Amino acid sequence: MAVMIGHAYRFLGLGSTSSGDSASLDPFIDSSSVQDWAKADVTLAIKEGFMMGCNR
Repeated sequence: MAVMIGHAYRFLGLGSTSSGDSASLDPFIDSSSVQDWAKADVTLAIKEGFMMGCNR
């Protein structure tokens, strides 16, 4: 889902084309399960407030 959001966001010219800072995934206990190809989009979704996560 985050990848589709990221692609649509950039398609509309609203997001950066950079890979982002995947360090923002570090606080989440399941961050290691995010695949490399999805990290930039998951980071964007978190950064823009589309996803908040739950660190339990």
